[in-house]
Amino acid sequence: MIRNACILLVGLLAALFALKAFVSLRARRAAPAAPAAQGAPAEALAGNALHVHYQPWQPFAGHDPISGRDGFCLDVIRRIFPGATLGYDEHPTDAALFAHVADSADCALVTLGKHPDLAGFPQSKTPIAHYAITIVSPRASRWAYRGPESLEGIRLGYSRSYLEAPLVAEHWARHRDDPGSVLLFPDDSEVGDWLPRALAGECDAIVLTLAAARWAADNSNLVLRDDFRDAGAVQMVPLYLTLSPKDPAFAAAVLEEFERGMARLEADGTLARLRAFYFPLGEAR
Repeated sequence: MIRNACILLVGLLAALFALKAFVSLRARRAAPAAPAAQGAPAEALAGNALHVHYQPWQPFAGHDPISGRDGFCLDVIRRIFPGATLGYDEHPTDAALFAHVADSADCALVTLGKHPDLAGFPQSKTPIAHYAITIVSPRASRWAYRGPESLEGIRLGYSRSYLEAPLVAEHWARHRDDPGSVLLFPDDSEVGDWLPRALAGECDAIVLTLAAARWAADNSNLVLRDDFRDAGAVQMVPLYLTLSPKDPAFAAAVLEEFERGMARLEADGTLARLRAFYFPLGEAR
């Protein structure tokens, strides 16, 4: 009898628990959805999934251990996409980097101008910043820059990366089929490869980023200090966010978010504050 009573009690308890679970489930289904936490974003930004490759273009990109900042471009990108991964580019050549980005839907680049080798890659309409370039020439050369007309009759060397700069674009349009007027450097070559060629007389002057020209001129370990001079007026080349073409829908969503973010940072004064921090004397100088 006691055994039967115990079995009955266990059965009643099991039925009670089952009834309670059923009532709870119906209540959850009928209840309205819980409100989102205060301040939580309505939807995750696609750009937070990005892996952005960059090269150390101070003060535009690259970690500065003194200030602890990542450079203007990376600072802007991080404020728009706080979850994005910012990774220093370690590919041996630009061609290898471009191939990697083309095959990886979540990859992006900070590129100098509308890079000719990235035709067909989705790109932002609004530049993140502008990069200064200039012309340097061997000190032993009698040539000096005195305006665009002074580029006639010489051989000017520049990288494909600079083809969007007004001065370079005009020169390239006139002389692209004349190897005696243009020495086009592949993007995979380094500044250290270009300068000896100019010193050896392969060209009369070369286009460099202003930062590279000044760094080289101030570095006592380089022959540039005595053999090169800053010979040209500063021009500006835009820096864009360029995405992989592998997933067009994803790229379009990221770029839309980026443009909205740039407009927001411009409107609330963030871009002005960052420019003042990174370029206290003005972006061009």
